Amino acid sequence: PLPISVELFCGALAALLAGFVMGFSGWKPIFLCGLAFFGCGSFLSGMARDAVAFIIARGIFGVGYGFCLLSMQGYANSATDFVAKNKGISVLTAGSYAGINCGCVLGAMLAERIGFSKVFYVTFSTSVLAGVYVLLYMKNSVVPKTRSKVGKKGRLGQFFGDRKLWTFFAFIVIPAAICSMFLEYFLPLYSKAVGVSAADVGRVFLLNGLAVVYIGPIISKFVGRYLGFKIPLVLFASIMATAMILFANLNSFQAACLSAVLLGVAVGFGDAAQNNYLLSLETTANLGEGIAIGFLNVTTKIGQTLGPLIFGLLMILGPSLSVGLIGWSVIGALMLFIILSSSGTRNRNTN
Repeated sequence: PLPISVELFCGALAALLAGFVMGFSGWKPIFLCGLAFFGCGSFLSGMARDAVAFIIARGIFGVGYGFCLLSMQGYANSATDFVAKNKGISVLTAGSYAGINCGCVLGAMLAERIGFSKVFYVTFSTSVLAGVYVLLYMKNSVVPKTRSKVGKKGRLGQFFGDRKLWTFFAFIVIPAAICSMFLEYFLPLYSKAVGVSAADVGRVFLLNGLAVVYIGPIISKFVGRYLGFKIPLVLFASIMATAMILFANLNSFQAACLSAVLLGVAVGFGDAAQNNYLLSLETTANLGEGIAIGFLNVTTKIGQTLGPLIFGLLMILGPSLSVGLIGWSVIGALMLFIILSSSGTRNRNTN
């Protein structure tokens, strides 16, 4: 777990740094810089012959991943039209999950034939190809710049002092990120306990990915056009909680499969919903969209880090009760968000 933790930590810090830089450099230089770290980390991972070297390599890889992720979100948010932004984030999420699923399958096939260490060299090659394509065929663009005349420290104070902002982070982003660890952490442990094969677990991951790729963008297009900024968040958190409560009530592998599909549907439009709500806040416009997106990524990583810890601590209560407690806690957090967050987001044309 240590290499993964270091990778996530470095990725979160890199995303935050990229958010501060992207407002004046644009997304493309950050993406190319991220690819350089990404490729270097992959190459060093393949060359690593001890644990320390591998951990350092994964940290470098995490820096590259954080830069690339934030820059791609910046590219999607560089559109001036709200509908285009919503579509861009939704397609980015779908493409990411499609790439993850394909990468898992392809990586496993290659590992059987050429060995695990050489797979990292293949990753290095793909980063080079991606860099060449972006360098030659894609244009740079800058996310909307800061409008406020207040100093940066003052803008940060306003940003985190905004009740709508911190309730969004605390009661939507973090609980949703914790729920997402149901698939990554809880399901493999539960499947092993009930005697389900690793192949069947892999199929559940594919079902989740298919829901993200094919169902999520369709829902995102509808909710982004007709439901504004806040209602999609409520729908997103409700589906997340429903997935947890459904498994808690049925407590079977079949229920886990259905919960995984519901989580995929929620993530498929939820990333765009979170992005849109954040960018609708006046304090986000004052601070700068790139920095705000960086903080959103860091908060998500915090929730993903807390997820395995919370699932692990609650497992002593049994799988059904532990997941049920998380589901009802998400409902409680959603109620707090609805009560504490007031109206007053910036008006935008959503038609």
